[in-house]
Amino acid sequence: MASSPSRARRVIVVGAGIAGLMTAWKLCEDRVPVALFSSMPARRAHSGCEPGGFNAALATAGEDDRPALHLQDTLAAGGPLAAGPLLRGMTEAAPGLARLLDRMGVPFLRTREGLPALHRSGGSTRRRTLLAGASTGQQILFALDDQLRAHEARPCLDARGVEIPGEPLLQRHDPWDLLSLIRSPRGPVVGIVAQHLWTMEIRAFRADAVCLATGGHGALFPRSSASLTCTGTATAVAFLDGAVLADIDLFQLHPTATPGPGKPRLLGDRLLAGGGRLWVPKDPLDRRLPASIPERERRYVLEERHPAEGGLLSPGLASRELLRVSRERGHGESAGEREVYLDLPGVPPEVLRERWGEELRVYERSTGEDAGRGPMRVFPAVQGSLGGLWVDFEPDGRGGVVARSPRNHATSREGLYAVGQAQHRYHGEGLLGGNEHLACMYGGQLTGAAMAAYREAMGSGGEDEAGSVYEEAEGRERARQEALLRGEGGKKGEGVFRLRQALEEALEGVLEGPPEGLRQAVERVREVEERARQARVGDQGGRCNQSVQGRRHLEGMVALARVIAEGALRRREQGEGVTRRALVQRREGAVAWVQGFSYRCAGRTIEVTDETEEGAAV
Repeated sequence: MASSPSRARRVIVVGAGIAGLMTAWKLCEDRVPVALFSSMPARRAHSGCEPGGFNAALATAGEDDRPALHLQDTLAAGGPLAAGPLLRGMTEAAPGLARLLDRMGVPFLRTREGLPALHRSGGSTRRRTLLAGASTGQQILFALDDQLRAHEARPCLDARGVEIPGEPLLQRHDPWDLLSLIRSPRGPVVGIVAQHLWTMEIRAFRADAVCLATGGHGALFPRSSASLTCTGTATAVAFLDGAVLADIDLFQLHPTATPGPGKPRLLGDRLLAGGGRLWVPKDPLDRRLPASIPERERRYVLEERHPAEGGLLSPGLASRELLRVSRERGHGESAGEREVYLDLPGVPPEVLRERWGEELRVYERSTGEDAGRGPMRVFPAVQGSLGGLWVDFEPDGRGGVVARSPRNHATSREGLYAVGQAQHRYHGEGLLGGNEHLACMYGGQLTGAAMAAYREAMGSGGEDEAGSVYEEAEGRERARQEALLRGEGGKKGEGVFRLRQALEEALEGVLEGPPEGLRQAVERVREVEERARQARVGDQGGRCNQSVQGRRHLEGMVALARVIAEGALRRREQGEGVTRRALVQRREGAVAWVQGFSYRCAGRTIEVTDETEEGAAV
């Protein structure tokens, strides 16, 4: 591939969470120049808020653990939609990735002998979860960010091996917000249009390939622990451009969210693994303080239905059991009416704080209550999304994947890749506790290698496109910006944040699941969609204009909310449960639920159906 004498041929990674940083790191290790875009500094990414650990079958806890058992547990949690070859590759790679993170400086907890301290997570039959206290995600994020800093000082080389002046191997662009994808007249994605969130500058950027590592859309749901930035708007940008979504209606619940004002926070699985028990009063009308209710008058919900696993069911299954009991007891839908109690019987307060001090502090900051004075109040909340952009993989014929195939994590748009919660693979209908960070690391490793292979196979990219392609894309977004600032929705339109709240309320029925609730959710989302067309932009300023940014995001949020509600209703009405992949694509301006499609990758045509895990080359 020829290289410009003055400019490096880059690939773009959008998103600086664990998945995005790992993808960028792998690309840099392969000497592929990277432009890393994010709407905030990497150390503020949502990955740092995830309390889950990192699963790896290290077998240092005196148990006979191995990757095959890890795979078995993961498939049991994910059900029929879990992608077996990818999961096999992930579980086999997990021990090596854990050792890699250890060498990068992640401070995993240790035993007295200095071995990694392993814990059980929800759905696991062995102790295999590595933890760095209650901040495992943050520690992994920081370690990867530190590793990438070295690549900011490494020079780019052209095709002759000569340094390109002023071109570091890694360029960071933050705070930049993705506005649209740029496609070549030939079809492949060859860049993006982005906006600087301080100066509001709009600019087109060239690329040989683009990866979306922008997280999920958990913030669309009510009572979600996901960050307010997890709106899925980058996923929506790709969907509105014609990319296929898969299983967009599936989401992950976790049973130990904190009640109280503001966003719920997850306490994670460590308390349950340490003997924590979830219960409700046997009498639904019992209004006594939980500490005064004797054990004989308590109903231990999970132990009642699943005595072998107890509180260590997979998080999604445990949450649904708790919601079922809430409905049986005739409770409403508010968080307070769905609360259950969590306590660790027989553990002295000083031991409780010594072992689980970080989790207790999270609870106390969220509720204002002393966690050591009695049972803690928790309730099931949305942890994140399971569906997203459809991505492919190439099987190796032995039950795994071809490591450097350009098809791995390729979306249905040639030149566009997706990783992390932005895509639908790995978790199926449910996430095994401790696999969330592992999936991001393994997925980033695969995606970086795939993008490098794609770039090499194509032989051309963004630097070969005519400048008019980028000028036109940039002009469209500037015209859109001007229309929004002129008050496209009129002065009487509703504000963006009120409409965002209405969208959350509309998706309430999707969480609970009865058919009548799903039909109502579809109608309410369509109503919000109509109101959103006339949304107003309250700020007309030319700097740090969050109002116009929110207005841009609202379009994508509404588009995703619509297919989430319609997908959930469609799945229920067809009676297929989660045994068949749900594929949706925007075609000629309309939403179409499809059973198959074809796409191009590195010069090959791939045929895909909703009954196959991966595409077939033709």
